[in-house]
Amino acid sequence: MKWVRQYKRKISNADNVINRMRKRESRYKKRDENNKLREILPEQHFILNDGTKIKNIEELAILMDRISDEDFSFHVQEDKNDFSNWIRDVFKNPEMAEELEQIKDQRETQIFLLKNSLYERDV
Repeated sequence: MKWVRQYKRKISNADNVINRMRKRESRYKKRDENNKLREILPEQHFILNDGTKIKNIEELAILMDRISDEDFSFHVQEDKNDFSNWIRDVFKNPEMAEELEQIKDQRETQIFLLKNSLYERDV
């Protein structure tokens, strides 16, 4: 029975964090005049080294755990970050791109993208 209480507490804590994140206004929102997410053209999709096409930040975040270490290292190096450049150039979001540029770890990149892609969705 103790594990049930602990489990319920963890779920409650997770729900609280999600609710706080949704309430907090994001400086990363990029919406058009109708408050919809901006669609990008197919030629603006990010193409991974293995040929996978990615059409938005949320999709990149979700696919991040499927990207091989070699492919991640191809796109993120000490002197470059292709994901950051894509966010800056295509989504016109220099603040988010600048923060992402500092992250060189695949898991940290995924966490950052997941956290910030929550703000991109209509809540």
